[in-house]
Amino acid sequence: MILLSLDENSKFDIDYVVKLLKNENVQDLCCIKIPAEINYADYMVIGTCLSDKHLNATFISINRKFKSKKSERNQYLQKKSGKEEKWCALDMGNVVVHLFLEEHREYYDLETLWSCGIEFDEKYIEFTKKQSDIEKRLIVPDEELNEKNA
Repeated sequence: MILLSLDENSKFDIDYVVKLLKNENVQDLCCIKIPAEINYADYMVIGTCLSDKHLNATFISINRKFKSKKSERNQYLQKKSGKEEKWCALDMGNVVVHLFLEEHREYYDLETLWSCGIEFDEKYIEFTKKQSDIEKRLIVPDEELNEKNA
Protein backbone atom coordinates (compact mmCIF):
# COMPACT_ATOMS: atom_id res chain seq x y z
CA MET A 1 0.00 0.00 0.00
CA ILE A 2 1.36 3.43 -0.80
CA LEU A 3 0.44 6.46 1.24
CA LEU A 4 -0.62 9.46 -0.77
CA SER A 5 -0.95 13.08 0.18
CA LEU A 6 -3.63 14.42 -2.09
CA ASP A 7 -4.36 18.09 -2.33
CA GLU A 8 -7.98 19.18 -1.71
CA ASN A 9 -8.85 19.05 -5.43
CA SER A 10 -7.56 15.49 -5.78
CA LYS A 11 -9.35 13.96 -2.80
CA PHE A 12 -11.78 11.15 -3.46
CA ASP A 13 -15.34 11.64 -2.29
CA ILE A 14 -16.61 8.57 -0.43
CA ASP A 15 -19.78 8.48 -2.55
CA TYR A 16 -17.63 8.49 -5.69
CA VAL A 17 -15.51 5.58 -4.42
CA VAL A 18 -18.60 3.54 -3.52
CA LYS A 19 -20.09 4.26 -6.95
CA LEU A 20 -16.85 3.11 -8.62
CA LEU A 21 -16.86 -0.12 -6.61
CA LYS A 22 -20.54 -0.78 -7.33
CA ASN A 23 -19.89 -0.23 -11.06
CA GLU A 24 -17.15 -2.87 -10.79
CA ASN A 25 -19.66 -5.29 -9.19
CA VAL A 26 -17.83 -5.38 -5.85
CA GLN A 27 -20.12 -7.08 -3.34
CA ASP A 28 -21.06 -6.45 0.31
CA LEU A 29 -19.60 -2.97 0.57
CA CYS A 30 -18.94 -1.66 4.07
CA CYS A 31 -17.95 1.98 4.70
CA ILE A 32 -16.39 2.89 8.02
CA LYS A 33 -15.81 6.47 9.14
CA ILE A 34 -12.38 6.58 10.75
CA PRO A 35 -12.13 8.84 13.81
CA ALA A 36 -10.14 12.02 13.13
CA GLU A 37 -7.83 11.43 16.11
CA ILE A 38 -6.43 8.33 14.39
CA ASN A 39 -5.07 10.60 11.64
CA TYR A 40 -5.00 7.82 9.06
CA ALA A 41 -7.77 8.46 6.53
CA ASP A 42 -11.34 9.72 6.53
CA TYR A 43 -12.96 6.45 5.44
CA MET A 44 -12.22 2.79 5.00
CA VAL A 45 -14.22 0.87 2.40
CA ILE A 46 -14.24 -2.92 2.47
CA GLY A 47 -15.62 -5.03 -0.36
CA THR A 48 -15.74 -8.57 -1.66
CA CYS A 49 -14.56 -9.51 -5.15
CA LEU A 50 -15.80 -12.64 -6.89
CA SER A 51 -12.45 -13.97 -8.16
CA ASP A 52 -8.74 -13.20 -8.46
CA LYS A 53 -9.37 -11.72 -11.90
CA HIS A 54 -12.22 -9.57 -10.58
CA LEU A 55 -9.98 -8.27 -7.78
CA ASN A 56 -7.20 -7.37 -10.21
CA ALA A 57 -9.57 -5.77 -12.73
CA THR A 58 -11.15 -3.66 -9.98
CA PHE A 59 -7.71 -2.43 -8.89
CA ILE A 60 -6.86 -1.48 -12.49
CA SER A 61 -10.14 0.40 -12.90
CA ILE A 62 -9.73 2.36 -9.66
CA ASN A 63 -6.11 3.12 -10.51
CA ARG A 64 -7.18 4.60 -13.86
CA LYS A 65 -9.69 6.86 -12.12
CA PHE A 66 -7.06 7.87 -9.58
CA LYS A 67 -4.56 8.74 -12.31
CA SER A 68 -7.09 11.04 -13.97
CA LYS A 69 -7.88 12.81 -10.68
CA LYS A 70 -4.45 13.10 -9.09
CA SER A 71 -2.25 16.14 -9.31
CA GLU A 72 1.24 16.03 -10.81
CA ARG A 73 2.94 15.80 -7.42
CA ASN A 74 0.96 12.70 -6.36
CA GLN A 75 2.35 9.23 -6.90
CA TYR A 76 0.42 6.47 -8.62
CA LEU A 77 -1.38 3.82 -6.66
CA GLN A 78 0.49 0.61 -6.08
CA LYS A 79 -1.28 -2.59 -5.27
CA LYS A 80 -0.19 -4.44 -2.16
CA SER A 81 -1.65 -7.87 -1.90
CA GLY A 82 -2.01 -10.44 0.77
CA LYS A 83 -1.09 -14.08 0.43
CA GLU A 84 -1.88 -15.47 -3.02
CA GLU A 85 -3.43 -12.15 -4.05
CA LYS A 86 -6.74 -12.88 -2.30
CA TRP A 87 -6.71 -9.39 -0.79
CA CYS A 88 -5.48 -5.96 -1.82
CA ALA A 89 -5.41 -2.55 -0.22
CA LEU A 90 -5.52 0.79 -1.98
CA ASP A 91 -4.64 3.92 -0.03
CA MET A 92 -5.91 7.02 -1.79
CA GLY A 93 -5.04 9.35 1.04
CA ASN A 94 -8.44 10.17 2.48
CA VAL A 95 -10.08 6.86 1.51
CA VAL A 96 -8.58 3.40 2.01
CA VAL A 97 -10.11 0.49 0.10
CA HIS A 98 -9.65 -3.15 1.10
CA LEU A 99 -10.78 -5.72 -1.46
CA PHE A 100 -10.96 -9.38 -0.51
CA LEU A 101 -12.10 -12.69 -1.81
CA GLU A 102 -14.93 -13.88 0.43
CA GLU A 103 -13.05 -16.42 2.55
CA HIS A 104 -10.23 -13.97 3.26
CA ARG A 105 -12.62 -11.18 4.17
CA GLU A 106 -14.25 -13.44 6.74
CA TYR A 107 -10.85 -14.47 8.09
CA TYR A 108 -9.45 -10.93 8.53
CA ASP A 109 -12.79 -9.43 9.63
CA LEU A 110 -11.69 -5.79 9.38
CA GLU A 111 -15.25 -4.60 10.00
CA THR A 112 -15.19 -5.81 13.60
CA LEU A 113 -11.72 -4.49 14.23
CA TRP A 114 -12.40 -1.00 12.85
CA SER A 115 -16.04 -0.54 13.85
CA CYS A 116 -16.12 -2.14 17.33
CA GLY A 117 -12.48 -2.00 18.39
CA ILE A 118 -10.04 -4.68 19.46
CA GLU A 119 -11.75 -5.20 22.80
CA PHE A 120 -14.73 -6.73 20.92
CA ASP A 121 -12.78 -8.57 18.23
CA GLU A 122 -13.09 -12.28 19.11
CA LYS A 123 -10.16 -13.25 16.89
CA TYR A 124 -7.90 -10.67 18.53
CA ILE A 125 -8.99 -11.76 22.02
CA GLU A 126 -8.32 -15.40 21.16
CA PHE A 127 -4.92 -14.48 19.71
CA THR A 128 -3.87 -12.52 22.81
CA LYS A 129 -4.92 -15.39 25.09
CA LYS A 130 -2.81 -17.83 23.07
CA GLN A 131 0.08 -15.35 23.07
CA SER A 132 -0.18 -14.96 26.83
CA ASP A 133 -0.17 -18.75 27.32
CA ILE A 134 2.95 -19.05 25.19
CA GLU A 135 4.69 -16.26 27.09
CA LYS A 136 3.83 -17.89 30.43
CA ARG A 137 5.48 -21.10 29.28
CA LEU A 138 8.59 -19.21 28.19
CA ILE A 139 9.06 -17.27 31.42
CA VAL A 140 11.17 -19.09 33.98
CA PRO A 141 10.34 -18.22 37.61
CA ASP A 142 13.15 -16.47 39.54
CA GLU A 143 13.50 -19.41 41.96
CA GLU A 144 14.28 -21.81 39.11
CA LEU A 145 16.79 -19.36 37.65
CA ASN A 146 18.56 -19.01 40.99
CA GLU A 147 18.74 -22.82 41.41
CA LYS A 148 20.23 -23.23 37.90
CA ASN A 149 22.82 -20.49 38.49
CA ALA A 150 23.87 -21.81 41.94
